[in-house]
Amino acid sequence: MSEESSGYVDARLARFTKPQHYDLHYSSIDFDQNTFAGRVSILFKTIKSPTAFILSKRDGTNCIGMLLHALDLHLDQARIEHLSCGNSRSLHLEADNFRYSTVEQICRIEFPYDENSENVFVLGQSYKLTIDFHGVLNSNMQGLYRSSYKDRVGQEHFIATTQFEPTDARRALPCFDEPNLKATFCLSVTLPAEIPYSSMKCISNTPITSNQTIFEGEKKRFHRIVTFQKTPLMSTYLLALVIGDFDSISSTSEITRIMTTVYTVPGKVNQGKFCLDVASQCLDLYKDLFDVPYPLVKSDLLAIPDFAAGAMEVRFHGSLEHRLLNSFYFLLFSSYLFVFLELGMCYVSRSQGN
Repeated sequence: MSEESSGYVDARLARFTKPQHYDLHYSSIDFDQNTFAGRVSILFKTIKSPTAFILSKRDGTNCIGMLLHALDLHLDQARIEHLSCGNSRSLHLEADNFRYSTVEQICRIEFPYDENSENVFVLGQSYKLTIDFHGVLNSNMQGLYRSSYKDRVGQEHFIATTQFEPTDARRALPCFDEPNLKATFCLSVTLPAEIPYSSMKCISNTPITSNQTIFEGEKKRFHRIVTFQKTPLMSTYLLALVIGDFDSISSTSEITRIMTTVYTVPGKVNQGKFCLDVASQCLDLYKDLFDVPYPLVKSDLLAIPDFAAGAMEVRFHGSLEHRLLNSFYFLLFSSYLFVFLELGMCYVSRSQGN
């Protein structure tokens, strides 16, 4: 394992591969230790000559290399498997080194090289890269971070939430963290089944498909596994996850039939009624104004106690011309005018693809 911190900085990844789908599972989100751990499996297709994956090491030898974004993460292990049919030669490579660059915010995953390595990859075929990783649940309002609030009696409560725009998804998972490298996502989270985790809501871009409790014999404790529906094709910075205790109010539009829900910390839900009304009417207005149907079944607004941006629109790519809003975060302000303008801006943004 090594780290580089100087030299020419190229902001974009080399175009050797094109990601198609992410299976992301967080096996641990620990508020006591301020840590998280997970596994991501990335389905990708090769778009360059197989020799492009042959990289030189510092000692003059070669390796098979994969480049992707990772910042403030530790990659524990990685492997590549061949998924395309019609190839009698199976592929299963285990990584033997990880080289991090804090300046470029990337990790180079190195796999063993031999005389047959130039034939490992086949142009245009699909492969799966699986990575185990862990990181810190930071308090910097970047990536996957920890927010907090105090209830009426002064007891502190914690929220795990995400802020990935513009380039902070790489702080929460190893990925191809560039806006044009779109893919679909399947997200799942494992949480302890006991208090305080048992009462926490898990919210993401798409609805929950399953919420099951299992007993883990080795650790002698119950766990809750929450699985979300597959997302549409979208950029990494649009992926969202929030875990915490929330009150909520909802309404369903009579025009679009989309359910809009406002989530707040307990005891603050009345402050979200104006936001709920404006957001629901925005969906109706912009459907007629831009003639673009909303592609999903819900629209969520979450009031996060501390958030780096005034608002964050988590949109979905509906076509080449339009990206559609699914959910975003906002800070609680006393000004109704500010809330109105902020909500309107975000919903316009999703319709115009910005």
